[in-house]
Amino acid sequence: MHLILHKYYVFQTVTNDSIYIWRDFINEAPILLKIYLSAFAGIQLKNLI
Repeated sequence: MHLILHKYYVFQTVTNDSIYIWRDFINEAPILLKIYLSAFAGIQLKNLI
């Protein structure tokens, strides 16, 4: 039981730090996704030609 609580506490601590990183990532995600999809589409077109 103690081990589970300890793991949960560590997870919570890591999560709290990660939330800010994730929030920034999620905010930027649409832009990153567009760039990624554009690049991917470009590669696909290049392969077709």
